Amino acid sequence: MAQLLPAISVKRQTKIMKMKLTSVVLLFTFFSIGLQAQDYIHKKNREILKVKIIEVGTDEIKFKDFDNPEGPMFSIDKEKVSKVELENGDELEMKQIDTFDDPDYYTGQNKNVIKWSFTGLMFNHLDFMYERSITPSSSYEVGIWFTGIGYQGDGEVTGEPIRNPAGIGFKAGYKFKRSPDYYIPKMRYGHILKGGYVKPEILMSFYQEDVSKIDHTTPEGYYTERQTVTSGAFMINFGNQWIFSDQFALDFYLGIGYGFTNSENHMPGQDNARYSPAISQYGFSLIPEIPIAFTGGLSIGYVFGK
Repeated sequence: MAQLLPAISVKRQTKIMKMKLTSVVLLFTFFSIGLQAQDYIHKKNREILKVKIIEVGTDEIKFKDFDNPEGPMFSIDKEKVSKVELENGDELEMKQIDTFDDPDYYTGQNKNVIKWSFTGLMFNHLDFMYERSITPSSSYEVGIWFTGIGYQGDGEVTGEPIRNPAGIGFKAGYKFKRSPDYYIPKMRYGHILKGGYVKPEILMSFYQEDVSKIDHTTPEGYYTERQTVTSGAFMINFGNQWIFSDQFALDFYLGIGYGFTNSENHMPGQDNARYSPAISQYGFSLIPEIPIAFTGGLSIGYVFGK
């Protein structure tokens, strides 16, 4: 009996040691879990908040103080946060997208429009344009016009020779849509192609026209010569486009810029019978003697294609 006591005592001590070891392991495990059960909010000003995140919403993050989980709930705008570090180690980058530029808000809207400038007919050229939306705040536009189709005036009324132009022109521009002066949450454009804009644009015109030359040997005192003209301009256009029922477009714009031409009707000399220089370059106008070009128009169009 006396010999069994030391053996029982050793077993008991071993069991106690195992229980203590198990308790230490469990305590360490719970302590480790406690260290990892906290979330971190990294603000853009480099401040780090130790929290328990309740909800990550569209515009804000709701959380509680980690050291006071039974306390009040707080919130912070996502625009102030660079990232969120979750308790499981995952990180969420807070990339706040302005609703004006979020394409999801314009899903299902048509993004293309073909336009016709009927005001061009008043200046003897027929214009067609194609516009394609790239982002909610930008689009590109290309166009072609045919010179000599439309009203060219009456020489007897103006006192100037008829130019009888015939040719073609091209233009290309990029629209930057105007943003509001201040933002309200959930604001967006009414349509992806709608709104005020600024459009840098390049125009080139190639045509032939009649030039009246002075000739004192003839009874008329002049003769007509056919010449080839190259004109161009770089414009900054300011305009606004309206979209109706996602099908029809109305675009009004005015522009100013730098232009050039080699038209003798634009720069009359001693051998030219035109008393006042021609302003119209068919697609844009050019003020005589100074290289300032200007343009403007009202276009209507058909909207199509997602």
